[in-house]
Amino acid sequence: MFTAMLSGLLMLREAQGDVDPSMAVEKCLVACRHFVLAVSVASADVEEAVV
Repeated sequence: MFTAMLSGLLMLREAQGDVDPSMAVEKCLVACRHFVLAVSVASADVEEAVV
């Protein structure tokens, strides 16, 4: 979860410095995927997954 969150934040940081708006948008979309993964992992019920 923390790795996905960190990856998303790093992608946003890279997008911040981009001069080309289309590349910045692409990096923001990649960051969104990382955040969705982090939320999915954080909200997973561990007890149900083990059973």
